[in-house]
Amino acid sequence: MWSHFHERFFVFLALIAIPFMGLGIYTLSTSPILISGYILPATRYHIQRIETIELDHSFSKDFPQFFTLKEETRWWQIHEKVYNLLMKKDVVIVRFKGKYSEEVKAKVGVMSLTETLKRVFPLYGVAIIYIVSAISVFRRHRSIAGVVLAFFFVSAGLYFINCAPMVSRSITLSPFYLRFFTFASYISAGGLIALAYFALVFPRKKKILERLPWIPYVFYTYLILKVIIHFSGLVPFGFSIPIVCIWTFIMTSAFIHSLIKEEDPFLKKQIFLGLLAPLLGGGVFIMLYFIPQVIGIDHMNFSSLVLFSLILPFTLSAALDNFHLYQERLKIERASIREKEQICQALHDNIGSDLMNIRFLSEAADQTFATEPEKAKEIIQNIKQTALTNIERLREFLWAVDIEEDTVNDLISYLKSYSTRVLEPLNIDIEFNQLHNSENPHLAPIIRFNLISIYREAVTNIIKHSGAEKVEVEVFVDESGLKMKITDNGCGFDPKVNLTGHYGLKNMKKRAEEMGGMLNILSTKGKGTEICLILSRKYLR
Repeated sequence: MWSHFHERFFVFLALIAIPFMGLGIYTLSTSPILISGYILPATRYHIQRIETIELDHSFSKDFPQFFTLKEETRWWQIHEKVYNLLMKKDVVIVRFKGKYSEEVKAKVGVMSLTETLKRVFPLYGVAIIYIVSAISVFRRHRSIAGVVLAFFFVSAGLYFINCAPMVSRSITLSPFYLRFFTFASYISAGGLIALAYFALVFPRKKKILERLPWIPYVFYTYLILKVIIHFSGLVPFGFSIPIVCIWTFIMTSAFIHSLIKEEDPFLKKQIFLGLLAPLLGGGVFIMLYFIPQVIGIDHMNFSSLVLFSLILPFTLSAALDNFHLYQERLKIERASIREKEQICQALHDNIGSDLMNIRFLSEAADQTFATEPEKAKEIIQNIKQTALTNIERLREFLWAVDIEEDTVNDLISYLKSYSTRVLEPLNIDIEFNQLHNSENPHLAPIIRFNLISIYREAVTNIIKHSGAEKVEVEVFVDESGLKMKITDNGCGFDPKVNLTGHYGLKNMKKRAEEMGGMLNILSTKGKGTEICLILSRKYLR
């Protein structure tokens, strides 16, 4: 059970995306760009020098993803120098790379809002899809796997939002905002390790978590340490790449372990979906940092890679949904099997045993017919009564299993019909009070059969023992469940007296307990009897 704190924290993470997107658009639209008629576009990928500031290959990197503090410090310093220079001048001398190696003049301006939105739209669009997926998963799946996956989605969405102004910049950003979005993107990227945690709990929690219950806290500790380490400036940002590789290995190993151990073919497919999507997405993102260096290009299109990552929210959400539906199906199947077993038991207890009695009574009547004809008549009468009783029970049973008449209203109609048929010939008035709201919940066959049996037993006791002239029945449904109350104005009895031999009352209580209900019997000598059955809402469909 997740507390309100978890819900509020998740809502905070989802809502924080809105101001971050606004801040990203503002930062990008107020940062300097170069306008030159000599080469378009005049971006950091094409420029070798601005005035006297030499821009090496590392300047064009989207992120300060270096493995030494010296390289990282130099990256920050160059960006600060370039920004300060461009903010001071309206025109600068620029030398371009390659065949455009001569020096030209370029105007310093700012990016239009239209161009800004055009650049960030793919990243923000993907981020919104991730965050919407996170909200959807969080609301529909409150299991550990669901909450962890939702946290992964919202972390990925925030990561793309923070990356957007950095990868979309033309030359550079304000040093303050460049650092802000760099730190924010690295911190939100830390939440992506939730995917490794997801692999440990999907589709089932791994046994290692039972033996080592402290493992989840490793993930939380890592997030805290990541924040502290990056803000301390003691290690370069490139330090996180080996850590990401370690988490990827843990995630892959957990999924492969589940794939090998799982015997259910349907779950194997869902695990394979859960493994394939992160491997493809994670592999592409890891390659983002290595391919440019291997094939000797300045950069890769980050937006294209982000669009490719959409495989994750659709595939992983589908795998979790499929698993949830699979669990629901198994639950329904188990309930159906249990219901069939209860129905078979009810048939055996109510009809099977009586049919066996009819057999024995028939043999007894056959043996005594010649020598004791009067006794044989009594036995035959007993056989007749038992057969009539079982015909009635069979009628009740067939009605109970009728899938077309399975609501509370159908039950009340049947009880009214039965009461009229049995009580009116005996001049016993019957009054029904049907008190329930607009809901008309369905009842499982075994529940209907037990309710009818309890009601029949109560009516039989009224006829045989109470001497009542009036019976009042109330049936109502509310948020707590179903309540059926049967009251008569008969002679009553003392419940404190030992009721040995009152099998009818015992059977009624037994049936109520078997279907998850509770039966209360209140009676006072000379003041009638009240039988109240309460059935919890969870047993109503």
